[in-house]
Amino acid sequence: MPLSPCASEWTRLSVPLKALTSLHTQSSPDRASVNWFSQHELYSFAVKRLNQTDENQIVVENNILTENYPVGLPDSRRTRLLSYLDYTKIRNKTNKINLYKEWYYRIYMIMNESVYSKTELILDGNGWYDNEHMELLYTYYKKLVDTRGMLKKAVTGAEKVTLNKEIK
Repeated sequence: MPLSPCASEWTRLSVPLKALTSLHTQSSPDRASVNWFSQHELYSFAVKRLNQTDENQIVVENNILTENYPVGLPDSRRTRLLSYLDYTKIRNKTNKINLYKEWYYRIYMIMNESVYSKTELILDGNGWYDNEHMELLYTYYKKLVDTRGMLKKAVTGAEKVTLNKEIK
């Protein structure tokens, strides 16, 4: 979305799926302008739902930010990330919710791929066609990420043994 610096007022700034890190905003009583000084970009994804008590409010259940990628320079990590976000490679296009969930689940796995050596096989596999299987993949992967995080924080040997058994 191109922004014009000569506009007299900015009421809302919306940059879907892309947030620039060095956003500098200057405002005066009669005018607000946005200056872009970014040399990096990052992507933001979230799983949202409607609030159960007030349907006019949205609740963010989970969110994830990717790492910074340089703008204008080729980067293999960014290219790989965007290849998994490519609409032609998405398998579960039955509705928008499944499409967005698949994007989120894939990004979550890419950002945490160091916890499981065969993440690439999961990302390229056929488990994305079925919504239930896709959510099951994410649930187990998230549990693995959380358990590995707790393993790093474990102090006693007994805790480490218990967590290693859970990982296996």
